[in-house]
Amino acid sequence: MERKEWPFDLPKKKMVLTSRFVVEAEAPIHYVSHDVGEGDVWQFHPDEKFGNEDADVRLATLKSLYLLDESIGQLGDLPVGWHAWRADVGVPWKMEEME
Repeated sequence: MERKEWPFDLPKKKMVLTSRFVVEAEAPIHYVSHDVGEGDVWQFHPDEKFGNEDADVRLATLKSLYLLDESIGQLGDLPVGWHAWRADVGVPWKMEEME
């Protein structure tokens, strides 16, 4: 079996924000943002309106999310200040700069 190259210019142990629905219920990731701010902040959520309730926010390693859904590797070069979304698993990601 051929090993895939790591698609991110970040360490596999990089901590990213996600929701409990992704890490606990393995909900598909449909929304990703690479936020402007202090540091290199990435977020991976089931949708754009994930609620952002503090009780639902989780930290996870980038590698653990990649193992759940390798398609996020297509976003490995998503610029800071951009976000990506898709309607469903298997559908191409759409990307644009955040307002």
